[in-house]
Amino acid sequence: MKDLKFHQIVKNNKELNIFFSDDKQKINVSLLSNISIHQLKPIIEYNFRFNKLNVDVTLKEYDNIIQESSTINKNDIVIVFWEIINIIESFPFEFINFDENRKKLFYEKITGELDLLFNNLEKNKLVFINKFNDTCFYNNIISYSDYYAFIEKLNNYLTENKPDNFVILDNNNVFKDIGVNNSIDLRSYYSSKTLYTISFYKEYVQHLNPYIFSISGKSKKAIIFDCDNTLWKGIVGEDGYSNVALSEKHKNGLYFKEIHLLIKNLISKGVIVGICSKNNFQDVADVFENRKDINIQLDDFTIKKINWHDKAKNLIEISNELNIGTDSIVFVDDSEFEIGLINSIIPEIQTVTVPKKLYEYPSHILKISSLFFNVNSSDEDARRNKMYLEEKKRKKVLETNTNLDDYINQLGIRVEFSNKDEECLERLAQLTQKTNQFNFTTKRYSLNDMKSFYDSNNFDVISISVSDNFGDSGVTGLCILNYESDSCEIDSFLMSCRVLGRHIEYVFLNELFKFLSTKNNCKFLSSSFIKSNKNTQVQTFYESNGFKITYESDEFKKYQIKINEYQAKIKPNIITSWKKK
Repeated sequence: MKDLKFHQIVKNNKELNIFFSDDKQKINVSLLSNISIHQLKPIIEYNFRFNKLNVDVTLKEYDNIIQESSTINKNDIVIVFWEIINIIESFPFEFINFDENRKKLFYEKITGELDLLFNNLEKNKLVFINKFNDTCFYNNIISYSDYYAFIEKLNNYLTENKPDNFVILDNNNVFKDIGVNNSIDLRSYYSSKTLYTISFYKEYVQHLNPYIFSISGKSKKAIIFDCDNTLWKGIVGEDGYSNVALSEKHKNGLYFKEIHLLIKNLISKGVIVGICSKNNFQDVADVFENRKDINIQLDDFTIKKINWHDKAKNLIEISNELNIGTDSIVFVDDSEFEIGLINSIIPEIQTVTVPKKLYEYPSHILKISSLFFNVNSSDEDARRNKMYLEEKKRKKVLETNTNLDDYINQLGIRVEFSNKDEECLERLAQLTQKTNQFNFTTKRYSLNDMKSFYDSNNFDVISISVSDNFGDSGVTGLCILNYESDSCEIDSFLMSCRVLGRHIEYVFLNELFKFLSTKNNCKFLSSSFIKSNKNTQVQTFYESNGFKITYESDEFKKYQIKINEYQAKIKPNIITSWKKK
């Protein structure tokens, strides 16, 4: 999008829109502003439609932020442009003539309106609001230090009092990327209150992407590195392990040291880090075993494909072994040939070429680390790589068992159920945002959404934690039940891919019916299947377990079953329990 003209974005946006049918889940975005931002609407729509997200953007009434915020649907994502320069006409120039009492009154007015905005939008899925900014007219002019202090005081209030669902964006970060003069158009501001340029908006939406991708299940999950000239400078097979540059002790080594430190940080956040390299395994191992100045170890990499096979084949194997989609992978390599090969064979993988100017390499990886951002992080993120290593041990057991029941018995699986468990609230929101395969409706919920389910008497939120003889997989399943009259509807039913293939889904379903049988007024259970690109494996699950189809189309199925007529089809040897409150 960076190189597209505005008219091209508008044209491409209209063309992309036809690929999204009306019955697909749509992200609704509302724009609130006290300046003219009409050009932002098609840019946001194109940005997300290009990334295969169905989005509909509504531009609310100009300069009516508080009133309009009270009318916004709670499911909407909201973006707020509340510019200090247009609080009143010519505010920066009026302010320099204010006495202290007038300054105080304006501070109270603005903070009071912020409180109203917070109250109106605190239940929404996600709200972006820009920090108040002084860059438009004054830029470190000493004589206007009172104005800077006023804005800083407002931003402190914004930071300290915002609800949890508010994300504060700093437009100075956009200014740093493209420059203030490329971001602001004062001529257009004076003529039509259009403060920001097209270039600004194109860069601004990139700062929204990590959040939107996270709540839409589009965040990346794994980053895979080549070795030579990617994890270190040099070719280990030719130069030897002692001569590759990977720390400040060698020329150009500092850049790679910083890459290693970034890798360690990604691992701590639950990102899967791996190696895909054409090399002799022992040559690579020698670097990690013998170089005392290296900041990472070979065991830090969850998965390693170090051989002479083509990298496309290796990356497909990595995808299969990790049980994640190829579109969840980022691949980093210095070779333009290898990058081109991956782009042509597996275009879903996002590729990153090591910059020719090595001093740009650490900042480049730092920037793409936002692709792995999670709005709702949990304690399990830090343990994710350990869990994948435990999963390798399970697969070795599976290889020695031709019978699934024997495999399950050998694992010694334990499933603990809980209802509205406060300790895993953030994790459950995260599960809805990241789970794609065993997910019947692919509804994405924010932390606020989950809190509303917890607070409502019309909902139960059943979660499962899974462990076995090899380790603890943590909170890996969720079912949201919605009660109405004498029936119950499964709003969401999902399980993490890390516990699939062990009949845990049948244990979950069996226990749900036991739970519902205790609800005296509940006689019927209904459910749905909404087809996505990744959930075809569950499209016949309900009917194979006794549910009757009440409606069916190409992309949607509706089911119902009498609760007292359910009969468990599969009863695996798995220990179940309920968490004590």
